[in-house]
Order: sequence, then structure tokens, then C-alpha cells
Amino acid sequence: MTTDLMSPFLSFETNGELLTTAADDEFSIVLSGRPINQFEPLGFVAITGKVVSLTLLRHDTNRIFILVTTGESVETGATDIFFYEVHHELLYSGSYVHSDSCRSLREDSIHLMHLHFNSPMSSVCLWPPEVIDSPTPPRLFAADVFQRKIHTFVLPDESLMKQTSCLSPFKSVSLLRDGSRVQLSRVTGVNIMVVSYSDGVIELIEVAGEELSIIKTIAIHERDQVGAIFAEFCGDLSTLISCGHDGLLVRTEIPPHSGSKPVPLPSLSGDHLERSQKQRKELTLMPTYQVKRRLETPILLGTETKVDESRHISTRPLFGRSSTVMTVAEQSLDVTDTNGSDSEALEMTPIVSEPHRPTWTEECEKDAHALEDQVYTEAREKLRGELAEIRKTINIMADENSQLPEIERIGRQEFELDVDEQAAILEETENAVKQVREEIELSDLAKQFTWRILKKRCWDRMEVKGRTLKAFDMQLEVCNFPLCARSQAELARLAAVRNRRRVQMHMEQESTRMMNKSAFGSSVRAIQHEELEEDEEQKADVNRVLAGSIAIDCGGQNELCYSQMELYTREQKIYQIMLIQDNIYRIKENFNKNFSDVYAKKESSINKIRTRLARIRKILVDIQQSSVTKSIIDPAFSPEEQPELLLTVDDSEIAVDLYLSPAELAERETRRLAEEERRRREKLDNWRERGLEEMMGGVLEVRKEDELKKDIPKPAFLLMGKPTAHWTPDDRRLYAEYERKVQELNEEREKYRKFLEGDMKKMTALIDEEKSKFDEQLVVLFNDWIRAQMAVLHEELKVWRLKWMLLVEEEMFVQESDLNNMLKKTEDEETENVDSDTVDHSENIPGSTSYNPYVEKPSNRRHLADNKNMMEDSFRDLDNDPAHEGQPGLDNAVWDRMCKYRRRKVEKELEVKNMALKLADINAFVQHREDELKLIRMRREALTMDLSKLLRDYHYDQTNLELQLLTKQGQVEIEVLEGQLVHDYGDALLISRERVEELNAHIITLGGSKVAHMLKNKEFKKRFYHLEW
Repeated sequence: MTTDLMSPFLSFETNGELLTTAADDEFSIVLSGRPINQFEPLGFVAITGKVVSLTLLRHDTNRIFILVTTGESVETGATDIFFYEVHHELLYSGSYVHSDSCRSLREDSIHLMHLHFNSPMSSVCLWPPEVIDSPTPPRLFAADVFQRKIHTFVLPDESLMKQTSCLSPFKSVSLLRDGSRVQLSRVTGVNIMVVSYSDGVIELIEVAGEELSIIKTIAIHERDQVGAIFAEFCGDLSTLISCGHDGLLVRTEIPPHSGSKPVPLPSLSGDHLERSQKQRKELTLMPTYQVKRRLETPILLGTETKVDESRHISTRPLFGRSSTVMTVAEQSLDVTDTNGSDSEALEMTPIVSEPHRPTWTEECEKDAHALEDQVYTEAREKLRGELAEIRKTINIMADENSQLPEIERIGRQEFELDVDEQAAILEETENAVKQVREEIELSDLAKQFTWRILKKRCWDRMEVKGRTLKAFDMQLEVCNFPLCARSQAELARLAAVRNRRRVQMHMEQESTRMMNKSAFGSSVRAIQHEELEEDEEQKADVNRVLAGSIAIDCGGQNELCYSQMELYTREQKIYQIMLIQDNIYRIKENFNKNFSDVYAKKESSINKIRTRLARIRKILVDIQQSSVTKSIIDPAFSPEEQPELLLTVDDSEIAVDLYLSPAELAERETRRLAEEERRRREKLDNWRERGLEEMMGGVLEVRKEDELKKDIPKPAFLLMGKPTAHWTPDDRRLYAEYERKVQELNEEREKYRKFLEGDMKKMTALIDEEKSKFDEQLVVLFNDWIRAQMAVLHEELKVWRLKWMLLVEEEMFVQESDLNNMLKKTEDEETENVDSDTVDHSENIPGSTSYNPYVEKPSNRRHLADNKNMMEDSFRDLDNDPAHEGQPGLDNAVWDRMCKYRRRKVEKELEVKNMALKLADINAFVQHREDELKLIRMRREALTMDLSKLLRDYHYDQTNLELQLLTKQGQVEIEVLEGQLVHDYGDALLISRERVEELNAHIITLGGSKVAHMLKNKEFKKRFYHLEW
């Protein structure tokens, strides 16, 4: 299908509709499994690496999963995974699933995923999802021989492929036995997995959800023949057929385990029978490969055999069989029929394809090229004609150039048709190269600048770099606390705060000492002195509770810190924040010291493990298991554990080829020649090696394993191939002596082999012990990290609470300043209104010459003047009324006097009316001013009340402190009301234990004094009673 070097990996789908194959470093090809389709290839996927396993799994009627695992070799195990999904309609619906004319399958249509294992896996088993119609990908079980575990992997969705390409085990179970090879396979129809070992043992493992359990262990095949190859159940799940390297095909009856039910064989319908007959007919028409026979001479075990001497050279592997045993084992045996009529030995020869026969992919490429030739034939012919004309012209010009004189003739490399165009192209190329070089240099400069800034801020300024410690056999990581170096200004401020705090504490002690000189204080101290030790323990507990954190246990104790009940002023809170931050720094610094000690222990453990692994590799090479050494990986620090490795780039990390200038190439060549010359001179007269070879056989010390590698030399008659019938008694004696020495040598080799195996087990046990010991230390460090993290969080919570209190206090200061400004502004407005009212009232005083805006309004004055003119005209008309002359007894003097009185009356009435209007305006103005003044006063009172409330809140916040307590079990003296489940702390008080105990001690002292006084009175009265008696 692909090439002649195709690997024997072929997998059939359960229904026989599809089969797939894979080849090393080539393709995974999907073919039709129906003979009617001539097993036509449907598409392929490119893969890399040596194929380790190939699995094909049908999930439902339309979805088929294909998994190919590859690695460096089959012995080392699989490291890469190629997983894709095939739909029935995609393969038979057309060519839109192919990305090119060679039928390469599109990655988006088959959901191709390329994943990696963290460590090599010897075998994998694809497991279907639990829900049949679920679109989730299947699970994957992988066998890790080195760790003796079965890992469970969950394949990611296609949307998460851009985020991760390395698979991490979801769960690991230690179920595997010792062995260099393990094969996993799934039993179709049930949740049972078959595990085949290299020692011939087969185990049945039941998969129940995420749990794995061994239900059956069977030892079938021989251990010396690399164990079982494969095992498969029959349809009823009661018969197991296995094949091993010992040449046996074994049928084993498996009794059903508890809880299992026999699976009935599916019945075949008429359609199935008709289809199978049709496919069988198609198979008969396909080519058949016959078994080849070759003639061999029957050779019995007792016949003489000529042994090639080259097979027993000194470089043969250690612990091989002896020469005689190898001679017998290398003879061929006859395999004849039962009647003995045919003595020809049967030989199964591999089917070799024709040497020049093209593969299917080459045929696809050939068809694609033929199609392109048909499409572009005309254009190709046209181009070929133009090229032929140009070639003809150039040949003519070359002939003319060759006939010119030597001084005019140009060289072959200088021969150019258009010199100007060449110069223009060279100039354009140089300009483009220069521009690209400048862009790359500027980009590198920007990246270097960014790198330096990031390194300076995030790496150089760190006094303690952040790193992680990982366990050997556990999913556990512990990180340290990265610390920045504190500046001189911060240290100076911290020292100033410490000095001020020491002065304050000294003054408090002096004041307390002076207050305790009273008699009551002396008596209380005398009583408390009797229970000093108990009080000290209680005080330590109270201090731990009032401290509000476990920083005391983590090295963060600071005797200079304030008590939480003493933080009243702003200065105290600021000092407390700085002291708590210093506590946090010391907690982290203390943990980092323990982290560094454990880190050094892991480094020492890694060195010990590497030394023991080197010894194990040496033992494996000696016992002829060198293939296992490739799977042994030395432990090393990861980049998370040594972050400084991220700042350096090794040559192995550079994917592109290194560019060397001509000068560098010349220098490298000069150094190489000088080194070769030095080695040549050393080989000319190396007296040390020559003396070692001549005097001591090339070694300084004769080792036992070197002696055991040497074979016993054969007698001369065996080397000459002398027949057994012609052996003399000396020959037989020499042969018996030779056989005895060979047997002794084999026994010594077997003893030494067992010794090495015991030593290897001892080294493995020591490695496991070293790993478990370090893991225990890492668990202890992890617990310390949890407590340190708790202490840091407790202290940081204190800091944030103090910052919040300072922020609230600052907000209150700002609010107070705003209220004072508003109150001052209101008082100024009130003063201005009162002054303006005084000026207005002074203007309304009679006789005042100042301008009165309400009296001398231009509109009112004009109105009054108009009324006065109208009244004068009316009075003039009334005074000149001719009707008064007809009144009897009314002379003109009386009439004039009455007119004068009438005029005065009317004028007075008008004056009264004007004064009433003026009075109404003044009253309205005064009322308006009084209302404005009332509003201003109300606003002033509101501001005053707000200011008073703000001051009360400020004093309340300063005195009613919020405490952070750390208590295991407190004493609550609050009753729970009926019908409630929790305490109501709304009106509760937190009383210090020292205060209560101090009052109790004082009460006990006073009670004792009272009892003593009563006893004294009793004795005194008792004397009087005796005298009276």
C-alpha cells in the first residue's frame, strides 16, 4: 500500500466494513473492508515516528475512531498519538473530504488530533465513551512498564487543542506486574480489558466507570519465549484464544466471574448470509498467494554438525548458552506429514511485492500529474518553444563569444544578456536585504529592550526568586514566597517606627510601674504571685487570641506591635501597618529557609538516584537487557524548579540552522585541523597505552564480568569438524573436559546473573525509598506552607482592615471640612441678610433723605402724578359747577370753604390709602426676608446637626474598634431565645479574660478579708460569753 518497508500493523473494524493500516514515518491509510470494493483505499493521514500500536473502534453506526501511537522504537514505547474520527457518510459521499488529489484526508473533516505523552507508554487501549450518543471523544488506557501503572487519559475536545497538546493522566492505578513488555486490548461488547505480559501471564481487568480491578489471572505461555503476543475472546466470552512467542496457539475455557452473564452469539439473517456468500464469491476472484516449499535434507539431532567458528568470537553477549548447546539449537528440524511420504520441509515465506511496482500514494500522485499535464499541455508546449528559441539564441551568442580574441572574450560566469537589468536586480535585491535586515535589527532591539525591562523589574530586583518543588511519585507541588529586596528608604522608615515604638513602650512601663505602687496594687500582685505560672499560660493564650493570627507560630512574632485594643490614633494605625508588613516579610523569609533546605535535599536525592540508575543501566547491559535502558529516564529539575534555565537558551532549543560567517567557518576549520593533528601526534608514540596493552592486556584491573564473558576455547578436533565416529579416547576425554568447563562457566554466569539481579532490585528499592522519603519531607513542607499562607493572609487581612479604617477616617476628615465650609458660608449669608434688613428699615424712617426703592419707584410716582392731575381737573369742575347758584341761602364764601374742606378730605384719604399701600409692601418685604432668614437658619441647624453627627460617628469609629480574633473555642454567655438557632450578638460585649479574672481575684480577696474579720469578732465575743458564764 505504501512502500516495501511497510510495518505489519493492520486493524479491522468489527463489522468488516472498514480496515486501516499504518507504516513507519509515512501514512495511516483507511481502506474499504468489503471485497466487492476490491479493498479500495479511501484516504490517508500523514504520521511521524515508528508505529507502536494501531487501534480501530466503532462507537455507533456512523462514528469510527482510529488511534495510531508512534515513538522512537517499539522497545522504548509510544510518545506521540494520532487520533482521528471517520464518519460513514464522509468516506462514501465524495471527494470534499480530501485536501488534495492524492486523497489526503482533511484535518477538519476527521477531527485530527496530534497529542503527546509525558513519558513513553508500552501499550495503549482505546475505550468508548460511557454514553453511546455522546459527542465526547473516547477514553484511553496506557500501560507504563517502568512505573507499573495503568494511566487513564481523557482525550480533549478539538476546541481545546490550541491550548494543550500534552496529555496528563486523569487517574493512575498500580496494577501491572513486572515485565519488559505489556499488551492491552479491549473485549468487544463488555467492560473487560485483556493484559498480556512478557512472562506468559494474561490478566482480565474489569473497567467499572473510573475503577479498574483484576478479575482473573492465567499463566499460559512460556516465560523464556517473551510471553504472549495477543489474546482474544470468542463471541460467547467464555473461550479465550491466545498466541505466544513459544509457537503455541492456546484455547482456554474461562468460567464466568461473579455478576457476569453469558453473551449470546448473534443470529445470522438471510440478508447476512446472502451478503457473505456474495463477498466470498468476490474473494475467490481475487489473487491468491500459495505457500512455498523448499527441499531440505533431513537432519537428526544425533547427526554431525559443522559449527561456524565466527559464531563464537570473544565479543558475543554475556550469559549466552555454551557452544555445544548453541550447536544443537542451531540445527533445523524436519516437519513432515503423518504418512512420511513427503519429506519436504514447509516454510512460510513473506509476500514480497514487486520491486518496481508503484505504491497507492505514488499512483495517486502520478494520476494527479497526468491530469495537470492534460490541463496545461498547450501552455507547456508554448513555454518549451519559447525556451528553445532563447536557448538557440544564447548558443549562437556563445559561439560568437568563443570566436572572439582572448582579450575581448568574457567568461562563462560573466556571460549575461542584459547587464543593466542584472545590475538593477542586484541593486534591488541588496536594498530589499538591507531593509529586511534593518527591520529585523529594530525588532530585535525592541524585544531586547522589553526583555531587559521585564528582567530588571521581575527578576533582578527579586531577592528571593520564585521557584517550585515537585514530588517524585505524587501530584504535589510546593512553591516558595518570592521576595523583593527592601530599599534603604523602607528600612529607614521601619527603623524609625521601631525606635518610636520602643520609646512609647518604655514610657507606658514607667507609668504602669508608678501606678502600681498603691497598696491595693501591692495586695493584688501578692495574690497573683502565687499563681504566676498558670497566669502566664492563660496570658499567652489570650495574647494568641487577641493577636488575631497564627503569625507567632510561623516566626512572625513582633513584640513592638500594638494590641488591637490600643489602635485609636491615626499614627498608631500607620505604625501598626508597617510593623505587620515587617511580620509578613519575616514569615515568608522563615519559610523560604525551610524551602531552601528541602530543595538542597532534593538535589542530593537526585544525585543519589542518578548514581543508582547508572548502576542499573550497567547491570541491564550485563544481563542482556539493554533495550530496557532506553526507558529509564534520569530525574531532573523542571523549569518550574529552576527558573533560571528559562533565561538561557541552549543550542538544542534552536530549531533553525546556525548561521556562520566565512571567518567563523575558517576559524572552526582551523581548530578542527589542529585537534586532528594533536590526536595524530598522540597516536604516534603513546607510551602509556602501549605499555598498558603489552603488560596488562589493555586493562588496569581484571574484573570478574570480563572473565565471564570469555568462552572456553574449543578443542582442535571440534574446530576441524572431525566426525564423532573417528574420535579417539583422548578426543573424548578432551571433549568431556571441555563440556565440564562449559558447564562450570554457565553456572558461574548464572550465579553472577542472579547476583546482579539482586543488586538491581536492591538499587530499585533504595531509589523508591529515597523518593518516598523526599515525598514525606515535601508533604511536611506543604503543611508548613499552608500554615505560613494562613499566617500571611491573617496579617494581610489586618493590614487591609487598618487601611480601610484610615480611608474611612480620611473620608470623615474631608466630609468635616466640607460641612465646615458650608456652615461658614451659611453664616455669612445670614449676616448679610441681617445687615441688609437693617439698612432697609433705616430707609423707611420719616425724615430720612436716603433713597427708598419701595417709596420712590418711578412707576408709582408717575401713577400718583397722573391721579393728582385728574383730581385737580375734577375738583376744578366741581368748584365751578353752576348748580350751586340755584341753592337758596348758599353764598360763594360758604361754597368756597366747603370746596376747600372737600379737597382736603379727599387729599387726606388719598394719603391714607398711599400709606396703607406702602405699609403692605413693607410688611411683604419683611415677611420675605424673615422667610429667607428662617431657611438659612434651618440649613445652618441641619449642617450643625450633620457636623455633630459626623463627630459622633468619628469618635464612635475611633473608640469602637473592630477586632480580629483567633479562637478555637470561646466562652459565650448569651442565652439563645426560644425558637432561634443562633446567638444574637447585637447587644453583646466582648470582655477580656484578664479583666474578669482580676475582678474575681479582687472579690475573693475581699471575701477572705471579710471571713477573717468575722472569725476575729467571733473569737472576741467568745471571751465575753465565757466571762458571763
